[in-house]
Amino acid sequence: MPGSDKPNEIIALGGHSDSWDVGSGAHDDGAACFATWKALKVLNDLGLKPKRTLRAVMWVNEENGLRGGKNYADKHKNENHNLLFEFDSGAFPPGEFGINGSDSVFAKVKSIEKVLREIGNIIVKKGAWGIDAQQLAELNKIPLMNLNTHDDGKYFWYHHSPTDTPDKIKPKDLNDCIAAIAVMIYIFSDLP
Repeated sequence: MPGSDKPNEIIALGGHSDSWDVGSGAHDDGAACFATWKALKVLNDLGLKPKRTLRAVMWVNEENGLRGGKNYADKHKNENHNLLFEFDSGAFPPGEFGINGSDSVFAKVKSIEKVLREIGNIIVKKGAWGIDAQQLAELNKIPLMNLNTHDDGKYFWYHHSPTDTPDKIKPKDLNDCIAAIAVMIYIFSDLP
């Protein structure tokens, strides 16, 4: 989605394909690919115009040498990214957004927390991970963000197993993740 005011400033968000072994990869990480893409589609369908460009990225080969993350970092290292966002915690109720960056970036993101509370028990905390997005984040010192979910320990019931199938995803949980991502990314895109 091209930015309305700052089209050369990019927020990249996504997940990765990860079903290289025995599962179909529904929680790890197909739901995240769908949720991040759908968050952008929701914003577009609502006619919302982010100030910065929003780019959906579906990384590949996370488990086999991080080829997708490394390739994205190499190909896009000269672009002006303002944020890299990765979702890789399964489609369970959204729990917390983690953010790496300066104290001022954290304070700005923390201010979004009250809006996220309308969706569920969501907080903003310091510290983020996302192995694919991290490749470019560390290379160019770009803030990194991720969404953790309240999985009650269930993520590893499915992780890399034959049971990681779409029927294990609750539509409400997936929709709440989509809503949380859409809210966070849209507001972040408009921050000064």
